[in-house]
Amino acid sequence: MWRKNMLFLFTAAFILILAACGSSGAEDEDDEIASEGGQYTASVDMINSEEEEAGTAEIVQAEDGNVTIQLDLSGLPADSTHGIHLHQTGECTAPDFESAGDHFNPTDAEHGTDSEGGPHVGDLPNIETDENGEVTTELDASDEIIVDRMEDNSLFDDDNTALVVHENADDYETQPSGDSGDRIACGVVE
Repeated sequence: MWRKNMLFLFTAAFILILAACGSSGAEDEDDEIASEGGQYTASVDMINSEEEEAGTAEIVQAEDGNVTIQLDLSGLPADSTHGIHLHQTGECTAPDFESAGDHFNPTDAEHGTDSEGGPHVGDLPNIETDENGEVTTELDASDEIIVDRMEDNSLFDDDNTALVVHENADDYETQPSGDSGDRIACGVVE
C-alpha cells in the first residue's frame, strides 16, 4: 500500500512539473515571436452614419517604424474622393461622428501636407471610391503614429483614437481639417 501511495505521489508530482514546464515554454515562445516580429497592428471596424457596416481597416507599424493603413471600405458615395483622418477620440456616435473629436495631432502641427507647419500626425492621403462606392487600398501614414500601446503618441492613449472618412476631398491646407466636409464613416482603433 505504501508503495502504491508513493508511486501515485511521484507520478502526480512528475505530471505537475511537466505541465508547468510546458506552459512556461509556450509563453516564452509567444513572447519571442512577438518581439522578433517587431510589428504592431491595430484593427478598425467602420460604420456609416446609419450605423451599418462600412468595412475594415488595419493599421500596421513595421519594425522600422513605417506605418501603413490597409483599407477595405464599402457603402461610400460612388466615384468620389474623400478625406480620411485619424481623430483624437475613440468614439463613433452616429450620425455625425463629432464624438471622434479633432484630428489626432499630438505634435500640435498645422493641418495638411501643403501647410508650412503641417501636417497633423493623423492626416492621411485622400481615398477614391469606385463605381460601387468601394475602396481597397493601402495608405502610407506618418511614421510619428505609434501603434505600440506602451509608447508616447500612441493611438491607444486614455481615450483611444478613431479613423474617420469625410464627405469631400481634403485640400491638404485649409485649417483645421482640410475643408473635407461632414464625417460619413467612422471606426474606433482597437
